This record gives sequence, structure tokens and C-alpha cells, in this order.
Amino acid sequence: MSCDDWRNLSTQEVAPLLEAERARWLTGLSWETQTTWATVEEARAGGRLPGFVLREHGRITGWTFYLLRGNMVQIGALAAEEARGVRRLIDEVLDAPEASRADRASLFVFPSNASLATALTRRRFVMRDHEYLTRDIACQSGRGDLDRDAAGGSSLAVRPFRETDETRIVRLLAEAYRDVPSAECFAPNGRLEEWAWYVRQLLRTSACGTLVPDATFVIEEPECDALAGAVLTTDISDATAHIAQIVVSPRAQGVGLGTRLLDTAIARLRSRGGRRVTLMVSDDNTRAKAIYAKRGFTAGPTFLYGTRPMPRRLARAS
Repeated sequence: MSCDDWRNLSTQEVAPLLEAERARWLTGLSWETQTTWATVEEARAGGRLPGFVLREHGRITGWTFYLLRGNMVQIGALAAEEARGVRRLIDEVLDAPEASRADRASLFVFPSNASLATALTRRRFVMRDHEYLTRDIACQSGRGDLDRDAAGGSSLAVRPFRETDETRIVRLLAEAYRDVPSAECFAPNGRLEEWAWYVRQLLRTSACGTLVPDATFVIEEPECDALAGAVLTTDISDATAHIAQIVVSPRAQGVGLGTRLLDTAIARLRSRGGRRVTLMVSDDNTRAKAIYAKRGFTAGPTFLYGTRPMPRRLARAS
């Protein structure tokens, strides 16, 4: 098994790998990622995105790419036919020159095979599952109770998102997810600048689909420059929307604002002709999972989030 820098490959060699991954996301998740892979290929071909491919008898059997962000090396994709291929790719990333400046490694992936979690665990990644939930919204299907106002008597009004809300959403997320372990995949160190980067990705890029402004809503806290809650919605294919983020301030929890935001977004998506909506939830967030189940969501595939410290490297003798 040999390993090569994928930046040295031709576009013709890489295209089938990215197309296979695009097809897997579309089939398994109803998620069209063509724009994402086009961006990846542009960065790879331009030498800006490091990665590796595995070959056996001249055939590519695995690939990965990664980037350095702050003190963390983030693995953007990890595909291999066998567990030993996963382990080899991980070893190559951890030993890469770019990774020498990081103190942690992380990845958030839609696993291509069942052996991926085991292979990552053997490389000392601490793993956390995130469930991918789906709900059909093309019709009410006799469940007319699902989209009623569930604010539990709260007088706070839901209003459409404005561009000026971006900073307040950043502060809301930092407050709501402080000391929440599952939020590490969004803001690894919980810093405000990490949440700002995350929100920019949702609002301005196709990293998690394309923002749907008229299905994105906020709830303001009365008499202060803060938000009580927000829901950010994206399109991930012609038929499918994604609840990319839903968050409620700790000061406003327990009165149904999260459910109200969710129902408002779904009602708007249905009015636009949407047929399906998806979202992700950490496997250990039992309260949220119960709410989503009550609102008609069913469990689908599982995403894996993993993190580990980087290996210590001995200083070279001068």
C-alpha cells in the first residue's frame, strides 16, 4: 500500500473520487454537495488543500484531505475501503508538516463504512455520534398538531432574520453552548471568534447548504440588544431543506421557544413547496431528540465527530 500527496494527482484521477462521494451523500442524505466538491477540487488543484490518496496495485483505495485552523488540524473527508487504510491515512495526516503546528486533530464525517469508528478509536480519537434526522413535510399526513404555535404562553414574537442579527447570533450561540461538550465540533475552544467563523460558514458559504433567508428566524429578548432564540435554515437539495442550527438562550428555555422556531421554519418551507427537512442532533442530547421525535422526525444515518491530541514530536537536533 503506497500513499501519495493528492495535490500531485490530475483532475481526471480525482474526479471519480469526488463524484462517488457526491453520489453517496445524495443517496444516503438527500444532500447535494456538488458545489462543495467543486470548491474542494479548486483548492486541491491550486495546491492550497493538502491530502493523501492510498494506492494498491495502482488503484486508489482511499483518500483524505485536511486543513489547519487555529490550533487544530481538521480532517475534511476520510474514505477507505478497509480499516487499515483508514489508519494509514490518519497516520499520514498526523505526521504531515502542516499538522506539526496543531495540538489537536478533529473530524466530522459521514462514515463510508462500519469500520471507520473502530479504526479511529484505535488511533485514540474520542468519538461522539450525531444522528441525522428526517421529516417529510410535503403534507400534514394527518398530524395537524405538529406545527401549531408551541410557545407555551410566551409573548415573544418570531421575526425574519436580518443581516444585522449575525453578531447577536454569535453571542447567543456562545452563551447557549458554554460548557456543552457536544458543541466542540462547532467551536472547539468555545471562543467567540470560533462561533463567529461557524456562523459565517452557515450564512455565507455552502458548507452546510445554501441559506434560506425567508425560512430563517429569530426571537428578540425584550428591552435588550440580545436574542432569545434563532433558527438557521439552508437548502441542501431541490427537495430537501436542513435546519442547520436552532438555539435558545438559557434565560428563555422551558417555554417552548425552540419548538416554536422549528415549527415556524417548517411552515415556511412547506409554503415554498418543500418536501423534506433534515437536521442533526448529538446522540447524547436526549431532550432534543425527544422533542424532534414528537415533531415527526425519524432517525437516519449517523455522523461521527472525533477529536484527539496530536502526538508529541521530538525536537530535531541542531
